[in-house]
Amino acid sequence: AGQTIVGFFNGDAMSGDLRAALTELHLGGVILYSAPGNISSVGQVATLVTDIQNVAAGGVPPFVAIDQEGGAVARITKGVTVWPGNMALGAAGDVRLAAEQARIMARELRILGITWDYAPVADVNSNPDNPVIGVRSFGSDAGEVARFVAAMLPPFAREGVLSCAKHFPGHGDVDVDSHLGLPRIDHDRARLESVELVPFRRAAALGVPSVMTAHIIVPALGATDVPATMSAQTLSFLRNDIGFGGLVVTDSLGMGAVDKQWGSVEAGVMALIAGADVLIYGADKGHTPADQWKAHAAILDALRSGRLPQSRLDDAVLRILKAKATCGILDDPMPGADRFGELASDANLAVARAIAEASVTLIRNDRSLVPFAPAGAAIPLVWQAERKD
Repeated sequence: AGQTIVGFFNGDAMSGDLRAALTELHLGGVILYSAPGNISSVGQVATLVTDIQNVAAGGVPPFVAIDQEGGAVARITKGVTVWPGNMALGAAGDVRLAAEQARIMARELRILGITWDYAPVADVNSNPDNPVIGVRSFGSDAGEVARFVAAMLPPFAREGVLSCAKHFPGHGDVDVDSHLGLPRIDHDRARLESVELVPFRRAAALGVPSVMTAHIIVPALGATDVPATMSAQTLSFLRNDIGFGGLVVTDSLGMGAVDKQWGSVEAGVMALIAGADVLIYGADKGHTPADQWKAHAAILDALRSGRLPQSRLDDAVLRILKAKATCGILDDPMPGADRFGELASDANLAVARAIAEASVTLIRNDRSLVPFAPAGAAIPLVWQAERKD
């Protein structure tokens, strides 16, 4: 049961609570956040990961996971290459740059012992009022998003880091933040096939190792009362129609979209029964690592009562073990401290700068302001100063 849980913890070093979760619950993975103080420097992260794997030694090495998308969502921002973000890549329009970013990002994460990155974002940001995706997406064109997602998957695989296409079946056309409430997408199947599902079909065809579910209700995929994360019909569609054979991982179960109505523990059991393989218990507001213990107990209760079939749990754990074998952490889960010189190297930083420069886009030039005035002319810059009172 513990293998199906990826949980968060507090602090930037091994603690009694984290040790107990690893040795008694046998967590399948841990997820690093900046907010609970897991990250202060690359050296500290590598030491922390080493301690985690040493404590778990003798069992199945846990994933060390992170949300390192680049741009607005990046948990480690010092000592590694910092990237402009997915919409910058989309604006640059060069998938070779996307592939090179993925290679460098994955290599730097693997040097730190991080083996699962919840990226790339496969959402098509078709709704300009979207409060949660926005610049995290490669753009509003489904074909282009699919092209960039496809470019980033092989480099991750070669560097021994699991990639993750998210958030299935597509979080781009919502106007509610699922951290706060439960969004709904009422598009028919034809519309979903022409927009939201395009990047996920492409990723599945290329063998993406994991897909993260969205806490959104999508009636066209079979569920009118529960989000995709907890819908057997929606997850069956992902498996059987799209043909995805890798790990199905939930978005964090402490998010308001599911926590407010079902509670994070019950939502996790429902997701596992519906077909999810990995349950994320993240550092959501109002939640503590104690949720992981409650979820573990609830999974065992569901198993003993017959509500959760043994075959469903076995199926999930088998996929988890295969994924760990694929990325090499069953053989070598440790950080590569001897390769720290590769982190944020001049060559890596040059790629980030090239993406930033290529992304600069002229949106409109209604009054012929561009190009700017001749050299030497004054150009006033006006901005609102922050009030100090």
